[in-house]
Amino acid sequence: MGEGGFGAHLRGRRSAAGLTQEELAERSGLSVRAIRDLEHGRVARPRRETLRLLATALGLPEEEGEELLRRARQPLPPARPGPVEAESPVASAAMAPAHRDDPRPSVVPPDEPGVPPKAEAAGHERGRRRAARYGILLTALLTVAALSSDHGPRVLRTTSRGAYAARIGNSDSRPPDGPPSTTGADLHVLHAVTRGETLIVTVALTGAAPGEVTVTDTVGNTYRPAGQTNDRDRLLLFAAVGARPLDTLDLITVRWPRAATAHTSVDAFRGITAAGPWIEAQPDPRDSTGAESIRIGGLPLCAEGDLFFTAVNAPTGPAPRFDAPWREAPWLPVDADAPLREPTLATAYRSITSTDSDCTVHGTATPPWQSITLRLR
Repeated sequence: MGEGGFGAHLRGRRSAAGLTQEELAERSGLSVRAIRDLEHGRVARPRRETLRLLATALGLPEEEGEELLRRARQPLPPARPGPVEAESPVASAAMAPAHRDDPRPSVVPPDEPGVPPKAEAAGHERGRRRAARYGILLTALLTVAALSSDHGPRVLRTTSRGAYAARIGNSDSRPPDGPPSTTGADLHVLHAVTRGETLIVTVALTGAAPGEVTVTDTVGNTYRPAGQTNDRDRLLLFAAVGARPLDTLDLITVRWPRAATAHTSVDAFRGITAAGPWIEAQPDPRDSTGAESIRIGGLPLCAEGDLFFTAVNAPTGPAPRFDAPWREAPWLPVDADAPLREPTLATAYRSITSTDSDCTVHGTATPPWQSITLRLR
């Protein structure tokens, strides 16, 4: 068979896969000499097993593997005058049935005739295992390529890359006496933020006037609204996805209309590329007062690999508590000399696994509480 047939096709598939002859030999379990002879047409009819190993090592789909077999089984061209080369079946010891359903003989590549049957089988078994490993790797790479492409099938991520990083800062603003006068807070960055982290800012206002709430920082990050409840008591979330780095000399500034009290917190997460959707919840006003269980549902999307964030504010206290697997973010003391007061704002997070059948928030809070739950992914 000349180089314009099977050999050229094999060489083209190898080049398209970005492999050298040595790399293809390693993946398939064949020798480099066998790959070279196949590409140069020195083997008249490769065995079916050899073709299967090559197709697997090249990561060819079934139809392209059949094309490889078809090209290898094309009729030989008429013999030309001249010396007989290695592809001629000159020795019966080099002849072997290709397969039970293929009685035609197949010539073993030049480096294979002297291999004893048991050793040959063991060598092919090692080749099959090696090719299978590369097949698994190729499948994983194709899956990653499909995820990163704007076209083609979308594959659900099955493991969460998102994780909680740290509580970056928090503030408890309560005017001690007189009319409400709090209008904002400057949060000192308590833990450095690395590039690409996602920041979630939570603002809980009691007795707040209507008006805009804004979040800025000293490095120019953009904080987009990610959820809000608008009542006399207001709860708002802001998200900066893929934030610029912040260090402990930076400030995060939150401004709001006049309010009686205000609690603000900032939590950082790693590995997040998008935020949303979100849902708000509050207890039924017909319920009796006193501590009651929180059960917040209704988010239509709850998939394995997601990270859920929730903020609950119970302005009449005490602070909300969350049931496992929810994990509460810690409230950090800012002023060592100031008395530690338990804020009525609490935030928590959890990762969604394949065994989760209930993605709602569970815990205890005192009415009238407010809650926002946000999906991170």
